[in-house]
Amino acid sequence: ATFALANAELGINNLQATLGDLATGGQLHASAAWDFAAHIPSRASIDLHGITLTSLRSCLPESIARFLPSSSDGHLDARLFITDAEPGHVSAHVDVAAPDRLQLAKEAIPASLDAFIPYAGDPDIGPFAFNNVSAGATVTWDGRWTSLPDVTGGRFSTASVTVTREAGPEVLLTGIAAEFAFVRGYARLDDFSATLSHDVQTGGISAFARYDVAAHALASAGITLTDFDLGTLLPWLPSEALVEGQHQRGGDPPHR
Repeated sequence: ATFALANAELGINNLQATLGDLATGGQLHASAAWDFAAHIPSRASIDLHGITLTSLRSCLPESIARFLPSSSDGHLDARLFITDAEPGHVSAHVDVAAPDRLQLAKEAIPASLDAFIPYAGDPDIGPFAFNNVSAGATVTWDGRWTSLPDVTGGRFSTASVTVTREAGPEVLLTGIAAEFAFVRGYARLDDFSATLSHDVQTGGISAFARYDVAAHALASAGITLTDFDLGTLLPWLPSEALVEGQHQRGGDPPHR
């Protein structure tokens, strides 16, 4: 890197580094400046290529890292650049992508996200495999390492998510898209849509949710299912769930 100090501002340019092992670690490229008078970063542009979730977590405050999976099989690309900075208020835009396959073991998903994972308590569930993940959002932070940032204008998409179960066939979600936000301790999921496939059956899903992080509880949620066979839905539910209604296929007895 090159650096300069002038007018109470330290500027670092063309910073290059490897996160993790030199042979397999991800690449970091960054330029930034720190305003000593205002105690804030006055500008920053950070590009990460081929990093792992483990390396990313190690660079973040614990208040933020606890919401990320602890490990993954696969690599990410990410970009962050500051759009506005003043004392007590820093805004940045963040983009994250996993252009190839990203696999998460159930054990790697943090407890803080259990309420969003249908299989969190199901011992039969294997890894979650994501293909072509893309996400972006605006992040606003007060500059204190112990506080959580607000996230607005979030968008998420992935070509497919495959969930394996020891006791049954794989469940496949395709064409997933959603908007999300995290503001004042509440996580929000809007305009979620996907196609759920199981065996030869398919159906459409749309959903929204509001989650109180401090209380670890859903404040509200709604799901709409379109063109669904009940047999398609049953493998997607946790093993302790009960669906009212009956489903019968061929000579099989009805499922309740």
